[in-house]
Amino acid sequence: MTCQTRYARIILLVPTRATVVGLAMALISSTPATATAQQTAPIEASVGFLGLSAGSTGYPKGYYVDLVVNLNSRLAILGATDAAYRSESFEQMTLRRGPSGSIIGRVPVTLHQMTRGFVVGGRVAWRDPDVDFFVQGSGGVAGLSSRADVDASAESAASIRDAYNDSRWSWAAQAGGGANIAIGSRVAARVGVDYRRLERPPETFIEIRGRSRNQLMITGGIVWRPTK
Repeated sequence: MTCQTRYARIILLVPTRATVVGLAMALISSTPATATAQQTAPIEASVGFLGLSAGSTGYPKGYYVDLVVNLNSRLAILGATDAAYRSESFEQMTLRRGPSGSIIGRVPVTLHQMTRGFVVGGRVAWRDPDVDFFVQGSGGVAGLSSRADVDASAESAASIRDAYNDSRWSWAAQAGGGANIAIGSRVAARVGVDYRRLERPPETFIEIRGRSRNQLMITGGIVWRPTK
């Protein structure tokens, strides 16, 4: 091997080693930026629409609000509240005495109903740059209330209102899951499904329009995730 050949190989090796060193330094310098970009936000706040079904009864209008405190990238503490509403109109049959005997009448009634919930629990998440999947479980209380609008001219209006107006609370357990779909660095779209079981629903809600202890909730909203 001639001296010229050896020098040529040395000259070729020098830029190659310099290139490797440069790439390694570039990777090292870019690693913190990538890790920072994938860091979990300390909190997540979400608000949106909620539709609820209690047995055969649907509550088409509602909302939910939740706040999540992330302990790490996988585990979090959850607090949430929600409410759903429905209204229906029907005629209530009444019976009163008349000059010639009993008279059967019909009184128009509009029944307004609401269900509310306050729960605290935990969440487990599987995170991805585009979609975060999660499951969650919680416990708390659920309130059920109803209010009747009755024609004031009806003789039995007061008794009908008293029969339908009610408000009570029960212990509840809840479990569900969903996904947060990223639409920006701090904002995501939320879709989710939750099941809630009431400990003891008010009797009036079972007797009136078939209330149920089982509630199925579908949610859709926006998630805000502030960076550190």
